[in-house]
Amino acid sequence: MRFREHRGPLTDAMATVVELPDRDALIAHCRALLKASGFEFADEALKIASYASDPRIGWDPQSLVTIQGYGVMGNQLSTNGYADNRSG
Repeated sequence: MRFREHRGPLTDAMATVVELPDRDALIAHCRALLKASGFEFADEALKIASYASDPRIGWDPQSLVTIQGYGVMGNQLSTNGYADNRSG
C-alpha cells in the first residue's frame, strides 16, 4: 500500500508518500510519525475507511487513515485492490 500524510497543499502531502507492505507496517509508521509528540495509541485505534478518489493523482480507490483520539493521519492507496478495514 501507499500512504501519504495529511498536509495542507497536495504537493506537500505527496512528498510524504511511502510504500508499506501491510497494516502492521502502517501502524508502525504512524507511531514513528507521532513519537515526538508523545501521542501513543493501540493497534485497534488506527482505522482505515473508504474515501473519495482523487483524480489529480490517480488514487482510486483511496482510504482515509485516522487514529482515535488523534484524528486524520493521511490517505492510503491499496495496491491489492481493497482497503484493509480491520479495526485490530
